[in-house]
Amino acid sequence: MSGTELLSDKVIGWIISGLISLVFWLIQRWLEPGSKLAYWVPHDFRFDMPIQGQPAPLAIQTSTLTVQNLGRKSAEAVEIVHGTKPDHFQLHPRRDYEEHQAPDGTHVITVESLGPKEVLQVQVLSHVRSPVLVGVRSKDGPGKSIRFQVFRVYPRAVTLFLQLCMVVGAFFILYWIVRAVLFISRANGML
Repeated sequence: MSGTELLSDKVIGWIISGLISLVFWLIQRWLEPGSKLAYWVPHDFRFDMPIQGQPAPLAIQTSTLTVQNLGRKSAEAVEIVHGTKPDHFQLHPRRDYEEHQAPDGTHVITVESLGPKEVLQVQVLSHVRSPVLVGVRSKDGPGKSIRFQVFRVYPRAVTLFLQLCMVVGAFFILYWIVRAVLFISRANGML
């Protein structure tokens, strides 16, 4: 072997070592416990209530904001921010909170913490002005608005069977990938 071949083998080794280290670092960061706020609005409805003697009906809007910590660490200092203060609101489950108006005029509801997998709902009733949700955040960063859909819950036996099919399928795919790599390696004379 010449000196350039040894040098190129060393460089390739360094690159592969660096890539493997990067992959393991990314896996470690992904598995590291952290808070992960998500929120969605599963319910929002407007009622037009006719009032006797009034020319226009009274518009009443109800809505629900659901906030959940999907992470494995408690979310500290959770803030729910509306453009203006909602006419009436309550938290479910009931818990202590603080509210204040930010310098930009937004209304902030602050909850001390939200544990892992814990859910908090903000029920809002409006009759003067409709609340506009600005965002949800915690000390660790902004929450993420997620899509929400109601779906049917299947019996546990059906769910377990489907999960088993997915695991078997994943192993089947992995088996054929390994077989393909071995076949290509043998065809190219690497093995």
